Amino acid sequence: MGDYLLGLISRRKSNWSHLGSSPRLPTNRRKILEKYVSESEESLNDKLKKVEVITAEESVKLYTDKKIKYEFDHYSGEVRLVFVKQTVFDGGKLNHGLLAPLKKRVKEVDNRWYVGIMVYGRNMQNVKNEKQVS
Repeated sequence: MGDYLLGLISRRKSNWSHLGSSPRLPTNRRKILEKYVSESEESLNDKLKKVEVITAEESVKLYTDKKIKYEFDHYSGEVRLVFVKQTVFDGGKLNHGLLAPLKKRVKEVDNRWYVGIMVYGRNMQNVKNEKQVS
């Protein structure tokens, strides 16, 4: 989305060419734009490392309580989602209610990030009490 907004601004600047130099963006517009422009690669890598450690810690806690284990799968920057996938199915199916502590800790790293669950088809047969839909 940030690239889209930057494209709009650069096109708008070209429309101002008849005025000589293009005017600067007002401060409030720059602040709004900064909200959508992606962060630096270094800060993103640092945040992802923290989230991977947090995910491992929360997974161990859930495994000791419910016998459900999950791990960090990937991060999607477009929608700001941290995806986890279930690896141990002994206690049932992983759901968003069980991820509440992880979601809270991920929000501490970046309050705009959310947590999602990746479901891979062939692993679903390992889940107890789960009907398979063909």
